[in-house]
Amino acid sequence: MEGYHHSVHDNASRPPQPISVVIDAANVCWHFVKSQPGWVDVQSGPGIRPPVTGLSICIAFWKHYGLEPVAIIPSW
Repeated sequence: MEGYHHSVHDNASRPPQPISVVIDAANVCWHFVKSQPGWVDVQSGPGIRPPVTGLSICIAFWKHYGLEPVAIIPSW
């Protein structure tokens, strides 16, 4: 059809899709704590729990942009 142009990227007729943010909570906590001075050599392992400060910062970051992140965390 001449003059008819359709693109799969034409989203004008579609409602906006929500953005999902899934956080690997354990990795965020450990990465944050190990990036702090004096915590570099802290070992992870059974019974050792990192502080959740990094996770709190991460969640606040995404909420600042109007998103509701979901944190996945091990049962321990």
